[in-house]
Amino acid sequence: MIRKLDQDTDENLIRMAFFWRDDAPRWFREMRANSGPGETWEEWEAMKRDTFLEFGVFDDNEMYGLISLSPEGAGRFSAHISAKRGASGEELAFAAFAVRDWMFKHGAKEIYAWVMSRHRSLKRLCLLCGMRPDTVTMIKGQMRNKLILWERYSARPEVI
Repeated sequence: MIRKLDQDTDENLIRMAFFWRDDAPRWFREMRANSGPGETWEEWEAMKRDTFLEFGVFDDNEMYGLISLSPEGAGRFSAHISAKRGASGEELAFAAFAVRDWMFKHGAKEIYAWVMSRHRSLKRLCLLCGMRPDTVTMIKGQMRNKLILWERYSARPEVI
């Protein structure tokens, strides 16, 4: 089940998803620690999240995934996916696909995500929900004395 979350009444669920990162693989925690703001709950709250659209992904009554969409102007949205460790990538992809379609039906022109080049499972998830690499890359942060390469994946309604 997918449910649009309310930032006030569902803050406990959003907070829980934020702290899933503490249980992430070591390489992911290292990458997060070296890639910019949003590393504490206070920094995360200050990131103009009141404009985010957030969708919880549930199995029975337990949330195991969070899809956050940040409006970037002109119908463009930046996507962020958080998942509880061990969550099914296939089920998350199905949920992301459904959210993507809902967004396009409601006027979104583009949804994109920055994916760390080594994050194979997230690349696979992006492909499963119809996002494709669009040849835009950036270098941001470093991990183990190496720069982190990010790849941009995107979807537009005319491509689906």
